[in-house]
Amino acid sequence: MGKLEKEVGSLDGIDPRFHGLYVESGGKFKLDDTVFEGFVPETEVQGLAKNKDEILSELRMVRGKLKEIEPEFRRLQTDEEKRQEEKARAEGDYKALISQTEEKYNKILAEREAELKAITNNLVNEKVTKTATAALAKAKGSVTVLLPHVERACRCVKDESGDWRVEVLGKDGKPRLSPGKGNSLMTIDELVQEMKDSDEYAMCFEGDGATGGGSPGSHGSGGNPIVLKGDDRRDPDKYKAAKKAAAERGVPLIMQE
Repeated sequence: MGKLEKEVGSLDGIDPRFHGLYVESGGKFKLDDTVFEGFVPETEVQGLAKNKDEILSELRMVRGKLKEIEPEFRRLQTDEEKRQEEKARAEGDYKALISQTEEKYNKILAEREAELKAITNNLVNEKVTKTATAALAKAKGSVTVLLPHVERACRCVKDESGDWRVEVLGKDGKPRLSPGKGNSLMTIDELVQEMKDSDEYAMCFEGDGATGGGSPGSHGSGGNPIVLKGDDRRDPDKYKAAKKAAAERGVPLIMQE
């Protein structure tokens, strides 16, 4: 077979076996580049065939050499595999030790953080409790009854200087402003006074002369004051009835132990 022409006007002179290698373009037939890539001319094939015996002879010689050195190669391969295995085992033990140390450290750190958080919460709660108790005692309110209500309405926050201060919160969870003082925050003393002036909690405070009905003689009728004693002071119905009666008669409502 001669050399295939890259472009012919007709396939008549081309061996039918190679017609599929050509594509028609512009009335001519050209060898398909995608097929032509790597095409080996016949002369080169013949040259390779001539050298076949030499190539096979060299291959047999190489195989013989490989066979001779195969035992040594296997021994070296085994030694290397053992070395790699020992290295991996050592690194594995080291990594395991590091992992165990990190796990132990993280556990201790988590425990210390939990302890610190608990201590901080206790200090914060103690500050709220102490501040609320002092305010209630100053206003002569029942600490036993009112303290939980005051504590629920407050929280302790750290200011810019790092000190803890108590804030009074509204129902929306935001700090309440002091009544009549612009942007100043409400204090616990003001919260306690607000509770003292309310119908809901006033019964839990000791009387200081008059509540609700005004000071003695404010209505001009005089008369003996109305007194609520002991547990009656904490009964909402009794307190409201006594307050109403005191207002109607113009006498003070006094709360006594």
